[in-house]
Amino acid sequence: MKRFLNRIYRAVVVQIIAVGLAFIVLWALGIVIVIKGNGPSMEPTLSDGELYLQVKTKPKNIKRGDVVGVVLEDGTRITKRIIACPGDELLIGYSNIWINHEIYPEDYISYDNEGWNDFGKYDEQISLGEEDYFVMGDNRKQSQDSRHFGTIKEEQILGKVVGK
Repeated sequence: MKRFLNRIYRAVVVQIIAVGLAFIVLWALGIVIVIKGNGPSMEPTLSDGELYLQVKTKPKNIKRGDVVGVVLEDGTRITKRIIACPGDELLIGYSNIWINHEIYPEDYISYDNEGWNDFGKYDEQISLGEEDYFVMGDNRKQSQDSRHFGTIKEEQILGKVVGK
């Protein structure tokens, strides 16, 4: 019985080491990055000071609803959610988003965000270009996002957030 438990113990230790080494290799290659949340703009999904993983990915793997790392034109790095993708038609109302003429359901948004667009920034429909993405923070009332700095290009997307 003791030998059996030793074998299981060794197998678990080997697996833990293998996963750890794989993570270290991916991190060293810049494929996986550990990011620290900065500010309240992504609450309740990601909190200020919380650590999470970001993985480099190809633009074809980015879809509406993904949380991504973005580098702005001034070099600032932020984390936001993809709201609209290339070619989409976007309309932002008082507390709703319409994409391609349909209300976009956002079950990750807190009810505290009602009226988040009462300043009327996008009362007209906009069409995204072939490389444009529209990003927003989940905490809409406390987020600087595409409503303020415009759309982002696919080369500005650093990676997809995959876990905390």
